[in-house]
Amino acid sequence: MIGSENSPNRVTVTIMDRKFEVVCPPEQIKELHEAARHLDQLMRQTRDASNLVGIDRIAVISALNLSHQLIDIKRNNNDAIHDMSDRINKLQERVEQTLSDEL
Repeated sequence: MIGSENSPNRVTVTIMDRKFEVVCPPEQIKELHEAARHLDQLMRQTRDASNLVGIDRIAVISALNLSHQLIDIKRNNNDAIHDMSDRINKLQERVEQTLSDEL
């Protein structure tokens, strides 16, 4: 349906002083702007730290940095989930042992 509340909008974001038009659902516009600001900041930091000139190279290095961060976060989350699962299993064993001792 044209013009419905959930139909995608064209949104303009600015990254490294360049404007990009992106199709985005209305409920995600705020997050899109936040992501664009984050990417702009990261790309500027990458450029300044490495003296890279081409925006393509800056974008690729920034994407690699973001991918590395995402992999680290996923790995840490998986470790935390595994630790919590172990704790829950041990607690469940203790509860079961306590209940069986009472019978």
